[in-house]
Amino acid sequence: WTKGYAQTHGVDYEQIFVLVAKMTTVQTVIALAMVKEWHPRQMDVKKPFLQGELEEAVYMVQPLGFESNIHPKVLYGLKQAWHVWHLKITQYLHQIGFKTSESDNSLYVRSDSGSPIIIILYVDDL
Repeated sequence: WTKGYAQTHGVDYEQIFVLVAKMTTVQTVIALAMVKEWHPRQMDVKKPFLQGELEEAVYMVQPLGFESNIHPKVLYGLKQAWHVWHLKITQYLHQIGFKTSESDNSLYVRSDSGSPIIIILYVDDL
């Protein structure tokens, strides 16, 4: 765990927000799935903090009693961790052909195969 509480805005990070799907978007997509008889799926991303790439340099030491040369330092607790994760997944979804909705930045749609694929991003859940 990092000591995110010790970070200073403008020094250690710039952006910390993460976009979260609007509840009306979630309800609309569920209603649409029911009407169209689609079979929704849910996915939880494991360890999303390890997927983002920080722009800032972060210096840290492992807590006393928990030092390990084998296990990586996990970035849980950094204020910008959610933000960089969201940037990374959005970039990937765009690379594979998804478009971001103009009404909700956490809604991604791809429909090049006839039937649309709809993804709602809610922090680390799809």
